[in-house]
Amino acid sequence: MRMSNAAQSKRTTDEHERRIERDMERLRVSTHPALRRAGELVADQGVDIGTSLVANLMPEDVSMLSGVIVTVDGRVHEFEYDWRGTQPDQGRLAVWREITASYETRAFRGPISIAASLVRRTGDAAAT
Repeated sequence: MRMSNAAQSKRTTDEHERRIERDMERLRVSTHPALRRAGELVADQGVDIGTSLVANLMPEDVSMLSGVIVTVDGRVHEFEYDWRGTQPDQGRLAVWREITASYETRAFRGPISIAASLVRRTGDAAAT
C-alpha cells in the first residue's frame, strides 16, 4: 500500500525532529571529546546550546564534524569543528558562518526549517 504525500511528509518531519533532538542532545551532553569541545566552542560564539537546536550534525571525515545550529532568536549558523593533526578535544572551529538569510537555498534546508519551527514553538511556549 502506498503512503499519501501528506503521510510521507509527516513521517519525514517526524524523522527529522527525532534526529534534531538526538543531535542536540549529543552536542549538549556527550562525553566524546570532539563533541564536547565542539559544543564549548559553539557556546563561546554566544550560542546558548541549552535552548538552540542542531539541524544537522555529521562527520565530514575522521577528524572533522560539520553542523548547522538554530538559535532561539532565529539565527542559523553553519560550523565545522576540525581536529586534524591534534587530539579530538583540542580542535578549533574552522568555519563559523551565519546563514540565516541563505539557509533556504542549502542542501539541508528541510531539517533547518524544522529546527527553526521547533525553536519558535519552544520560544513561544516559554513566553506564555
